[in-house]
Amino acid sequence: MTTMKVERRPEYWPGIPHVEYKGSSAPLGFSFDFYNPDKVIDGKPWKDHMNNSIALWHLRSGLSDMFGGNTRNIVFSSDPFENSVHWLYAMEEAAVKLRMTHFAGHDNDALWAGISLKERALTMPRIEEVLLEIMDRSGLKPLWWTQDLFTAPVFRDGAATSPYKDVQELALAQAFIALRTSKIIGAPGHTLWGGREGFGSLLNTRISKELDAYANFIWAVYNYGEKIGYKGDYYIEPKTFEPTIVQYDADVATIYAFLQHYGFAKTGRFKINFEVNHGDLGGKRAEDQVALAIHYGILGSIDGNQGDSPVGFDTDRQAADVIIPAKMFMPIIASGGLGKGGINWDAKARGQSHTVEDLFHGKILSLDTYAQGYMIAMHANRLLEPMLNQRYSDSVLCTDNALTDPEAFLRQMAEKQPLELRSGQQEYYERLFNKAMAAAYAEMAA
Repeated sequence: MTTMKVERRPEYWPGIPHVEYKGSSAPLGFSFDFYNPDKVIDGKPWKDHMNNSIALWHLRSGLSDMFGGNTRNIVFSSDPFENSVHWLYAMEEAAVKLRMTHFAGHDNDALWAGISLKERALTMPRIEEVLLEIMDRSGLKPLWWTQDLFTAPVFRDGAATSPYKDVQELALAQAFIALRTSKIIGAPGHTLWGGREGFGSLLNTRISKELDAYANFIWAVYNYGEKIGYKGDYYIEPKTFEPTIVQYDADVATIYAFLQHYGFAKTGRFKINFEVNHGDLGGKRAEDQVALAIHYGILGSIDGNQGDSPVGFDTDRQAADVIIPAKMFMPIIASGGLGKGGINWDAKARGQSHTVEDLFHGKILSLDTYAQGYMIAMHANRLLEPMLNQRYSDSVLCTDNALTDPEAFLRQMAEKQPLELRSGQQEYYERLFNKAMAAAYAEMAA
């Protein structure tokens, strides 16, 4: 492995221009049809509402799936450290060309396969120097950082929830090193998604032991963060199943119960990083899960992508369906936005779309899709909020006398006439949503 400084190349993605907004009437090319990063919305540029983040792992992806190998193989150097640094520089150039403002990654995205814990501890400070250099030069900011606790074979039985103490300790040491990176680069979020924290069969599993181990692991990470002065939030990412049949982080409600049960909620530092494709996989609609996380006060950030529900595995498609982000953005906008979070593009092209041009067309597709969704959500909120306010105008938790004198309440109710059947007007609301879509496209075309 080289010990020399790796020189940044003049260009990593030749032939790809800086992507600018040209509008939907322009010829299709390397330009935005709908997303105008500099358009001012509610007093700030659109890009600052989105906090779009490039995901290092999908930039490096070889586009393999469970049935076949890589169709894209980009290697910048035969030296593993040099190659990793070049990929960080390539990430910088791609993000800048795509007008993204943030980046996210796992520790192993910036390293290489098979690296030992000792090598990891020695190498990460050099990687952190490169990340700080990139941030200083380009203005890119970290959205979140995390540790890969699912790829190594020893994590097949779980990492934090492994039945083996030495595996738990290895996972914890790797998480400490990754959290130190989050602190050094100033990441506002550190994601705690093991990927394999769950089980396939109850016959060889003790749930209580594993959940307690998971909580102990997270408390250890949190306490280490306090010791080194990490000020960001901790994100847990829901996934209903895959690769395990039962995931301990299955959905928002499951995570909320876990945070409450083990005392994490009282810190105010634990949030949800919701991935749209994970919702698709488990039949959980993005808008429902996001709205629930907002209600509980634990929405942190979003991983933007799209799934293929009939396929049955994690596909991480580029976003193409505008309805999904439109309905998801409605509660986000209504609650004041994403705050320190953003949209991390955990999405990749299909294996047959293996060229560099495909890579960038895919990112532009996703950014344009979510931009359309955001604008539709703004207009939908304007049309639907008055209706919802009216619908819930006399909704209360419980009438006063039902709490103070329940017997009197029962006598009063016995004298009331049968209730009239009211309409939920769902189809009318859906028509209003369609009108919001038309208004959004009219504004984007203006």
